Amino acid sequence: MGFQNNFREKQESSFGIENALAGYCRRRWPDKSLQHIAREWDLTESEASNVLYGLASKRVFNKVLRHRRGGPYLFFQLAAAVVGATVEGVIQQQAEETKDAANKQVLAAIRLSKMASRLADFSGDLGRDRDGLGPDHP
Repeated sequence: MGFQNNFREKQESSFGIENALAGYCRRRWPDKSLQHIAREWDLTESEASNVLYGLASKRVFNKVLRHRRGGPYLFFQLAAAVVGATVEGVIQQQAEETKDAANKQVLAAIRLSKMASRLADFSGDLGRDRDGLGPDHP
């Protein structure tokens, strides 16, 4: 069974979003898929059949996504499947990239703070002459 699931996932990711939708439907409703698909998104039997066999038109695909039981999360799941990822994996990757960017910003702020401190020390030194009494000393 592991081989079949792995093969199915790789096959879905090597095709387009229509196949990802078909695979999603087959996994969600292994029995009586056509009836469930038609009921879930208010599709005709013909539209549901096209969804199940990876032949959904752009119009039907948009109808599914715009339906109250479609939406962004379904779209994210399908898009992730096309590129061979999961929604959770994509979110985790974004979180790690954001954390790395934040760490870089903290390091940059520390470097800038040190530079500002050195510059303040340097400009303070410019205001003194060799005897240390300052430029206004007679």
